[in-house]
Amino acid sequence: MNHLLNVKDVCAAMGGVSKSSVYNLVRARLLTEQVHPMGGRASRWLKSELDAILAAQIAGKSKDDIKALVADLHAKRGGAV
Repeated sequence: MNHLLNVKDVCAAMGGVSKSSVYNLVRARLLTEQVHPMGGRASRWLKSELDAILAAQIAGKSKDDIKALVADLHAKRGGAV
């Protein structure tokens, strides 16, 4: 089972960034898009995806590498969460 994180959890995991920074990272394709598990407005992120992105950042990967990782993570979703 994949754990889901709300935006506050994502902010905290990313070192205390703001909510707007999280959404800016999504727009810049440096963070995976959020999912809406109940079909409503609630946004959640997959913990496994966030962990992979944070590990890439810690490893010193470039923005282009992280964008490629984000694209790969989206492709692996295959419409299922």
